[in-house]
Amino acid sequence: MSVELESTCLVTRESRRLGFRIEPSLELVLTLAAVWGALTTYALCPWKLRLLGRELQKSEISEYLRGPTSAPEKPQFHPIRGTDTLLTNSLAAVATRAVDETPQRILILGDSMIEGLLPRLADYSRENGHSLNAVIWYASRTIDWAQGTRLAEVLNAYRPTFVMVVLGSSELRVREVDKREALVEQMLRAIGARKLVWIGPPNWTRDTGINALIQRCVGKGRFFRSAELSFERKRDGVHPTLTSSKHWMDVAAKWIVESSDVPIKLSTPVTSGAPRPKVKVFAPPS
Repeated sequence: MSVELESTCLVTRESRRLGFRIEPSLELVLTLAAVWGALTTYALCPWKLRLLGRELQKSEISEYLRGPTSAPEKPQFHPIRGTDTLLTNSLAAVATRAVDETPQRILILGDSMIEGLLPRLADYSRENGHSLNAVIWYASRTIDWAQGTRLAEVLNAYRPTFVMVVLGSSELRVREVDKREALVEQMLRAIGARKLVWIGPPNWTRDTGINALIQRCVGKGRFFRSAELSFERKRDGVHPTLTSSKHWMDVAAKWIVESSDVPIKLSTPVTSGAPRPKVKVFAPPS
């Protein structure tokens, strides 16, 4: 730096000796240029200078001339405190279904398939604080429950808040299945606004359309289709064994909680062997 300043001064003195007169403004420009050159040279050189015991700070011009030595760091985004928690809670709220955890008065009614489901349903009821009653009408069909006053009578007697209908096994091979639609609709009107789940028949043969009809009337969110499940059967080849019925009830309970339109509290029972609830039995229709 001192060399360039000295050169500038020599140029100025030599110009004066030869008789040339340099304007003060030009002299200032030359001096500033010399200073700028000195600073740039110092900034680019690897060594450092100390003046009066202090290191001279280098200009950042070297960073500009050399260009960046590495890729620019990506900006870091930090959410406002609390927003990440709110988002997590919102997603959890969307993912969590509104399960009704209040104790229910459960009434299961229908045909003989109830016998296999009842012991496990009793375990679920005891585990989750529900009361349970059952009405079994052997070999009954939708036409039997829709006609007469029997359905209204059992609903008035037990005043259920949650109704489980187990019906359709005696109608797998029925002809003119569409005529059953009015009967199912009549049953639904009798049950009214109560929570309802219809447990479809455990098909042992291909049906003529009763499953599709019931699902159409009841709605997919209230109809548990059992037709495609695998069952071990009793000797009659129709009714699932007690062990198979236990699994059937477990799958249905899981569906009620996770997929149905009327989810209630049905935590898996820790113990089994709950007392058999009171069961009202009707003889097969004549």
